[in-house]
Amino acid sequence: MTPRSLLAAAILLAAPFVAAAQDPDLARFGRIETTAKTTVRSAPRFGSQLVRRLEPGVSLRWIEGRRVDDFLRVAVPKGGIGWIPADDVRITAEAPPPEEAITAGEQCAANLDACPEHGCASPQSKIGLRNVAKRRTPAGATPIRMSFTDFASLQDQTDQLFEESQGREFDADDRALLQGFDVSNGTVGEATLVRITGFLSVGKRNPHPNTSGESVNCNIKQTANNDFHISIASSSTKDEFDGIVIEAIPQDRPGKWTIPRLKKVKTQKRKVWVEGGLFYDNPHVVNSDPDSGSSQPKRFSLWEIHPINRILVCTKTNNACNNNDESQWTRLEDVP
Repeated sequence: MTPRSLLAAAILLAAPFVAAAQDPDLARFGRIETTAKTTVRSAPRFGSQLVRRLEPGVSLRWIEGRRVDDFLRVAVPKGGIGWIPADDVRITAEAPPPEEAITAGEQCAANLDACPEHGCASPQSKIGLRNVAKRRTPAGATPIRMSFTDFASLQDQTDQLFEESQGREFDADDRALLQGFDVSNGTVGEATLVRITGFLSVGKRNPHPNTSGESVNCNIKQTANNDFHISIASSSTKDEFDGIVIEAIPQDRPGKWTIPRLKKVKTQKRKVWVEGGLFYDNPHVVNSDPDSGSSQPKRFSLWEIHPINRILVCTKTNNACNNNDESQWTRLEDVP
């Protein structure tokens, strides 16, 4: 085994599942255990594609308490989301229904300027470490160009690295392992400076500000104090399920980066060039299936570009900008 594999194995043996009460997002997950040899399928029916065979006694996260036709939606060890027969499991921790609202906590700073990088969480807590990662300055001077295929590969590699890579909080040792992933143009990890070109995805709420407040921004409300959640995909006709998430944080965000301006770019189906740091949004699970009924953010990978440093827009006819020639692109803040 490689040193990283040995470290990962040690962490998995030592770290118990984090209780849902530590973070509102995690309250969406229950827990079940297999009681017989069984299978996880790609859809809630026995004829669908096999995802994994499981032995009795395997503990799984039950996603949002979701049940369809006597199947439960679960996160599978070492990667993937699927459906398991309810008859083959016992519930060890109930999950709330997916419709249950998750609300932000109490505001913990007078204003955004007074909000520390760890937000409302304690500095060395798992949530505090995640908050810091969301605001970290990307490493490197030249961004590594990535494709949407690379983001799918990143998710696969992350799923294989951890026994439970989705739907749980990470400690410092876990976050330290989010490095050294191979993509088409090099090696990347959390906080690596990257870039991608694509289009704002189809979707009524894309883009939108997280105005309800987040721990990272000290639970302060209103658009100016919160991240912009933006979904991009490889084509202007693809929806959020086929996209990834990028986020523009409020700290030092250009004043002309506005939701109306972004929506105009989307309506005009303009291609965008995005640069920023990689971030792994571990408390969530991948939601790439429109038929799952999941309330998780729609995307095929939990890897995000967060924070965004730059957004460029192609204003040429037919989006005829060269993906490698920055001079042909216009900064979002300069787009009429």
